[in-house]
Amino acid sequence: MLAQRARLSAWAMALSFLLAPAVSWAEIPAGTFIIDLAGNQSVWLDVNEGENGFCEGFEEGFGGSLGACDFSIGIDAKGKLTGSLEVSAVNGNASVSLDGPLKGKLKGDGQTGLTSFSFSSKLSGELSNGGMPTAVSGSVGFTGQINGAGMLTGSWTGELCSKSAGCFDASPTPSPETLDGGGWALVLTIEDLGSGKLGGTGNAVLGDGTQCPYSISGKYSSKTDTASLKLSPSNAACSGSSISFKNVRRAASLTGQMSYKLFGQAGNVPVEGTDR
Repeated sequence: MLAQRARLSAWAMALSFLLAPAVSWAEIPAGTFIIDLAGNQSVWLDVNEGENGFCEGFEEGFGGSLGACDFSIGIDAKGKLTGSLEVSAVNGNASVSLDGPLKGKLKGDGQTGLTSFSFSSKLSGELSNGGMPTAVSGSVGFTGQINGAGMLTGSWTGELCSKSAGCFDASPTPSPETLDGGGWALVLTIEDLGSGKLGGTGNAVLGDGTQCPYSISGKYSSKTDTASLKLSPSNAACSGSSISFKNVRRAASLTGQMSYKLFGQAGNVPVEGTDR
Protein backbone atom coordinates (compact mmCIF):
# COMPACT_ATOMS: atom_id res chain seq x y z
CA MET A 1 0.00 0.00 0.00
CA LEU A 2 2.83 2.40 0.82
CA ALA A 3 4.38 1.88 -2.63
CA GLN A 4 1.00 2.43 -4.33
CA ARG A 5 0.40 5.59 -2.25
CA ALA A 6 3.83 6.90 -3.26
CA ARG A 7 3.07 6.29 -6.95
CA LEU A 8 -0.28 8.10 -6.66
CA SER A 9 1.42 11.03 -4.93
CA ALA A 10 4.01 11.30 -7.73
CA TRP A 11 1.25 11.28 -10.37
CA ALA A 12 -0.62 14.01 -8.51
CA MET A 13 2.48 16.20 -8.37
CA ALA A 14 3.07 15.70 -12.10
CA LEU A 15 -0.54 16.64 -12.88
CA SER A 16 -0.23 19.76 -10.73
CA PHE A 17 2.88 20.80 -12.65
CA LEU A 18 1.19 20.29 -16.04
CA LEU A 19 -1.89 22.23 -14.97
CA ALA A 20 0.10 25.17 -13.55
CA PRO A 21 -0.07 28.41 -15.61
CA ALA A 22 2.74 28.87 -18.14
CA VAL A 23 5.59 31.11 -17.08
CA SER A 24 5.99 34.26 -19.24
CA TRP A 25 9.58 35.13 -19.94
CA ALA A 26 8.74 38.54 -21.37
CA GLU A 27 7.27 41.57 -19.60
CA ILE A 28 5.68 44.95 -20.19
CA PRO A 29 8.32 46.87 -22.21
CA ALA A 30 8.74 49.81 -19.85
CA GLY A 31 12.12 51.54 -19.50
CA THR A 32 14.61 53.46 -21.61
CA PHE A 33 16.14 51.74 -24.64
CA ILE A 34 18.44 52.71 -27.50
CA ILE A 35 18.23 51.30 -31.04
CA ASP A 36 21.22 51.88 -33.35
CA LEU A 37 20.70 51.86 -37.13
CA ALA A 38 23.11 52.11 -40.05
CA GLY A 39 23.86 50.37 -43.35
CA ASN A 40 20.66 49.90 -45.34
CA GLN A 41 18.74 51.96 -42.78
CA SER A 42 21.08 54.96 -43.00
CA VAL A 43 19.55 58.43 -43.30
CA TRP A 44 21.66 60.77 -45.43
CA LEU A 45 21.35 64.51 -44.81
CA ASP A 46 24.84 65.78 -45.65
CA VAL A 47 24.30 66.07 -49.40
CA ASN A 48 26.00 69.44 -49.89
CA GLU A 49 29.07 67.46 -50.93
CA GLY A 50 27.64 67.86 -54.46
CA GLU A 51 28.90 71.44 -54.32
CA ASN A 52 32.41 70.26 -55.14
CA GLY A 53 31.37 68.54 -58.34
CA PHE A 54 29.34 71.48 -59.61
CA CYS A 55 31.78 74.26 -58.67
CA GLU A 56 34.84 72.50 -60.03
CA GLY A 57 33.01 71.57 -63.22
CA PHE A 58 31.74 75.12 -63.76
CA GLU A 59 35.22 76.57 -63.26
CA GLU A 60 36.69 74.09 -65.73
CA GLY A 61 33.97 74.73 -68.32
CA PHE A 62 34.08 78.55 -68.14
CA GLY A 63 37.83 78.73 -67.72
CA GLY A 64 39.67 81.38 -65.77
CA SER A 65 39.01 81.49 -62.05
CA LEU A 66 35.99 80.98 -59.86
CA GLY A 67 34.96 84.11 -57.94
CA ALA A 68 32.34 82.54 -55.70
CA CYS A 69 30.30 79.37 -55.62
CA ASP A 70 27.65 78.82 -52.97
CA PHE A 71 25.60 75.63 -53.11
CA SER A 72 23.25 75.02 -50.16
CA ILE A 73 20.50 72.46 -49.65
CA GLY A 74 18.08 71.80 -46.81
CA ILE A 75 15.98 68.64 -46.41
CA ASP A 76 12.63 68.43 -44.64
CA ALA A 77 11.29 65.39 -42.79
CA LYS A 78 9.48 64.17 -45.92
CA GLY A 79 12.67 64.21 -48.02
CA LYS A 80 11.89 67.42 -49.93
CA LEU A 81 14.99 69.41 -50.95
CA THR A 82 15.10 73.19 -51.09
CA GLY A 83 18.05 75.51 -51.38
CA SER A 84 19.93 77.94 -53.60
CA LEU A 85 22.82 78.11 -56.02
CA GLU A 86 25.02 81.16 -56.68
CA VAL A 87 28.13 81.18 -58.85
CA SER A 88 30.43 83.77 -60.44
CA ALA A 89 33.61 83.40 -62.51
CA VAL A 90 36.09 85.51 -64.49
CA ASN A 91 38.07 84.56 -67.60
CA GLY A 92 40.12 87.47 -68.96
CA ASN A 93 37.68 90.28 -69.81
CA ALA A 94 34.73 87.89 -69.58
CA SER A 95 32.77 87.50 -66.39
CA VAL A 96 29.56 85.69 -65.47
CA SER A 97 27.29 85.58 -62.46
CA LEU A 98 24.28 83.31 -61.99
CA ASP A 99 21.91 82.39 -59.18
CA GLY A 100 18.65 80.57 -58.63
CA PRO A 101 16.64 78.37 -56.25
CA LEU A 102 17.14 74.62 -55.93
CA LYS A 103 14.41 72.03 -55.48
CA GLY A 104 14.44 68.25 -55.44
CA LYS A 105 13.99 65.18 -53.30
CA LEU A 106 15.58 62.29 -51.45
CA LYS A 107 13.87 58.92 -51.55
CA GLY A 108 15.39 55.90 -49.85
CA ASP A 109 14.62 52.21 -49.64
CA GLY A 110 15.57 50.56 -46.35
CA GLN A 111 15.53 47.11 -47.94
CA THR A 112 18.15 47.77 -50.63
CA GLY A 113 19.93 50.64 -48.87
CA LEU A 114 19.77 52.75 -52.05
CA THR A 115 18.70 56.40 -51.86
CA SER A 116 17.85 58.41 -54.97
CA PHE A 117 18.99 62.03 -54.85
CA SER A 118 17.92 64.58 -57.45
CA PHE A 119 17.45 68.33 -57.79
CA SER A 120 17.24 71.06 -60.40
CA SER A 121 17.42 74.84 -60.71
CA LYS A 122 16.50 77.61 -63.13
CA LEU A 123 19.28 80.20 -63.12
CA SER A 124 19.50 83.81 -64.27
CA GLY A 125 22.27 86.40 -64.30
CA GLU A 126 24.64 88.44 -66.42
CA LEU A 127 27.52 87.80 -68.79
CA SER A 128 30.01 90.55 -69.64
CA ASN A 129 32.91 90.65 -72.08
CA GLY A 130 34.34 94.00 -71.07
CA GLY A 131 31.37 95.92 -72.42
CA MET A 132 27.70 96.12 -71.56
CA PRO A 133 26.52 93.09 -69.61
CA THR A 134 24.15 90.67 -71.34
CA ALA A 135 21.34 88.88 -69.57
CA VAL A 136 21.84 85.12 -69.46
CA SER A 137 19.69 82.26 -68.27
CA GLY A 138 20.48 78.69 -67.51
CA SER A 139 19.36 75.43 -66.01
CA VAL A 140 21.16 72.86 -63.96
CA GLY A 141 20.12 69.46 -62.65
CA PHE A 142 21.60 66.49 -60.84
CA THR A 143 20.37 62.91 -60.69
CA GLY A 144 22.23 60.49 -58.47
CA GLN A 145 22.17 57.65 -56.01
CA ILE A 146 23.61 57.04 -52.54
CA ASN A 147 24.34 53.45 -51.53
CA GLY A 148 24.30 52.02 -48.01
CA ALA A 149 27.97 52.90 -47.54
CA GLY A 150 27.35 56.56 -48.37
CA MET A 151 28.88 56.57 -51.86
CA LEU A 152 27.24 59.27 -54.00
CA THR A 153 27.32 58.80 -57.78
CA GLY A 154 25.38 60.62 -60.48
CA SER A 155 25.43 63.01 -63.40
CA TRP A 156 24.80 66.70 -64.06
CA THR A 157 22.82 68.30 -66.87
CA GLY A 158 22.83 72.01 -67.68
CA GLU A 159 23.02 74.76 -70.23
CA LEU A 160 23.65 78.52 -70.45
CA CYS A 161 21.80 80.74 -72.91
CA SER A 162 21.87 84.34 -74.14
CA LYS A 163 20.03 86.07 -76.97
CA SER A 164 23.23 86.97 -78.78
CA ALA A 165 25.22 83.73 -78.40
CA GLY A 166 22.50 81.11 -78.14
CA CYS A 167 22.90 78.15 -75.79
CA PHE A 168 25.78 75.88 -74.94
CA ASP A 169 26.12 72.79 -72.81
CA ALA A 170 27.37 73.16 -69.23
CA SER A 171 27.29 69.65 -67.83
CA PRO A 172 30.24 68.77 -65.56
CA THR A 173 30.98 65.13 -64.87
CA PRO A 174 31.46 64.68 -61.12
CA SER A 175 33.61 62.03 -59.48
CA PRO A 176 31.98 59.73 -56.90
CA GLU A 177 32.04 61.13 -53.37
CA THR A 178 31.59 59.51 -49.95
CA LEU A 179 29.10 61.13 -47.58
CA ASP A 180 29.39 61.07 -43.80
CA GLY A 181 26.82 60.71 -41.05
CA GLY A 182 24.31 58.14 -42.29
CA GLY A 183 24.00 56.19 -39.04
CA TRP A 184 21.33 57.21 -36.54
CA ALA A 185 19.91 56.15 -33.20
CA LEU A 186 16.43 56.03 -31.72
CA VAL A 187 16.06 56.45 -27.96
CA LEU A 188 12.76 55.24 -26.46
CA THR A 189 11.53 55.96 -22.94
CA ILE A 190 8.43 53.80 -22.54
CA GLU A 191 6.10 54.26 -19.57
CA ASP A 192 3.57 51.76 -18.21
CA LEU A 193 0.37 53.79 -17.73
CA GLY A 194 -1.62 50.84 -16.39
CA SER A 195 -4.49 48.81 -17.87
CA GLY A 196 -2.30 47.87 -20.83
CA LYS A 197 -1.73 51.47 -21.92
CA LEU A 198 1.76 52.70 -22.77
CA GLY A 199 3.14 56.23 -23.16
CA GLY A 200 6.47 58.01 -23.07
CA THR A 201 8.85 59.86 -25.35
CA GLY A 202 11.25 59.07 -28.17
CA ASN A 203 14.14 60.88 -29.83
CA ALA A 204 15.72 60.18 -33.22
CA VAL A 205 19.33 61.41 -33.33
CA LEU A 206 20.69 61.58 -36.87
CA GLY A 207 24.31 61.46 -37.95
CA ASP A 208 24.62 65.21 -38.61
CA GLY A 209 23.26 66.06 -35.15
CA THR A 210 19.64 66.65 -36.21
CA GLN A 211 17.19 65.48 -33.55
CA CYS A 212 13.51 64.64 -33.86
CA PRO A 213 11.52 64.31 -30.61
CA TYR A 214 8.38 62.15 -30.45
CA SER A 215 5.56 61.32 -28.07
CA ILE A 216 4.75 57.64 -27.65
CA SER A 217 1.34 56.00 -27.43
CA GLY A 218 0.75 52.27 -27.35
CA LYS A 219 -0.77 49.24 -25.73
CA TYR A 220 0.39 45.96 -24.24
CA SER A 221 -1.46 42.63 -24.57
CA SER A 222 -0.94 40.14 -21.76
CA LYS A 223 -2.55 37.52 -24.01
CA THR A 224 0.16 37.71 -26.69
CA ASP A 225 2.80 39.22 -24.40
CA THR A 226 3.53 41.86 -27.07
CA ALA A 227 3.09 45.59 -27.41
CA SER A 228 2.48 48.05 -30.23
CA LEU A 229 3.84 51.60 -30.27
CA LYS A 230 3.19 54.72 -32.32
CA LEU A 231 5.60 57.67 -32.31
CA SER A 232 4.12 61.07 -33.21
CA PRO A 233 6.52 63.98 -33.93
CA SER A 234 6.39 66.71 -31.27
CA ASN A 235 8.50 69.20 -33.25
CA ALA A 236 7.18 70.98 -36.36
CA ALA A 237 10.55 70.51 -38.10
CA CYS A 238 9.97 66.73 -38.02
CA SER A 239 6.34 66.87 -39.16
CA GLY A 240 5.74 64.34 -41.90
CA SER A 241 8.01 61.70 -40.38
CA SER A 242 6.48 58.57 -38.82
CA ILE A 243 7.74 55.67 -36.70
CA SER A 244 5.75 52.71 -35.36
CA PHE A 245 6.42 49.30 -33.80
CA LYS A 246 4.56 46.02 -33.58
CA ASN A 247 5.28 42.72 -31.85
CA VAL A 248 7.38 44.51 -29.24
CA ARG A 249 8.74 42.23 -26.49
CA ARG A 250 11.05 42.80 -23.61
CA ALA A 251 13.09 39.85 -22.40
CA ALA A 252 16.89 40.00 -22.41
CA SER A 253 16.49 43.03 -24.73
CA LEU A 254 13.75 44.97 -26.48
CA THR A 255 12.77 43.46 -29.83
CA GLY A 256 10.12 44.33 -32.40
CA GLN A 257 9.30 45.20 -36.00
CA MET A 258 9.83 48.89 -36.82
CA SER A 259 8.27 50.82 -39.71
CA TYR A 260 9.54 54.33 -40.40
CA LYS A 261 9.54 57.25 -42.83
CA LEU A 262 12.22 59.77 -41.99
CA PHE A 263 13.79 62.48 -44.19
CA GLY A 264 12.97 60.55 -47.36
CA GLN A 265 14.16 57.19 -46.02
CA ALA A 266 11.61 54.42 -45.48
CA GLY A 267 11.89 50.92 -44.06
CA ASN A 268 10.19 48.05 -42.27
CA VAL A 269 12.80 46.06 -40.36
CA PRO A 270 13.26 43.94 -37.23
CA VAL A 271 15.17 45.84 -34.56
CA GLU A 272 16.71 45.21 -31.16
CA GLY A 273 17.16 47.80 -28.44
CA THR A 274 19.39 47.68 -25.39
CA ASP A 275 18.77 49.16 -21.95
CA ARG A 276 20.10 52.63 -21.51
